[in-house]
Amino acid sequence: MPTAIWPMGIVYSRADFVNEYWRPSENERRLDFQYYEHDLSRVETVVAETYAFTKSFQERTGYVPGGWATYFVRRLEKEKKPFGLYSGGPGVSFSFDPICSNPAEPLWQQFSREYNELAIHRLGANASPIQTQWLKKGEVRIPRKLAKPRFITPYFAQFLC
Repeated sequence: MPTAIWPMGIVYSRADFVNEYWRPSENERRLDFQYYEHDLSRVETVVAETYAFTKSFQERTGYVPGGWATYFVRRLEKEKKPFGLYSGGPGVSFSFDPICSNPAEPLWQQFSREYNELAIHRLGANASPIQTQWLKKGEVRIPRKLAKPRFITPYFAQFLC
């Protein structure tokens, strides 16, 4: 029986698939985004305050994100979500996420850091630990029981509880 030969580049360590989007390479070009989940009842406040923040940032720096993505998700009961990280119970959530085509752009990174303050601390957004960059300790919590120690990087370790 012939021995299987794995083509180069097909076999990867599972650790290679850990999303650490917050650390782009200098010349990396890809769609980059931040992820923020809000309850639908907050849509008017979130959009109005985000618009004001974005205009203020543009006046100070000349930069605005390439666009905003939004989508709506019906939340299940917390008991039906085995991990329940972002479930506040049944209802409708919407995401309102800034996007950029150059994750290495310094003004995008500055915008994202500053927007984290608004979205998480003032608007009460739930941020995703793997889809929201430049998070600080305390801004997101990952239950230790969900973490596989061999895949935890120093960045993600700060969020374990």
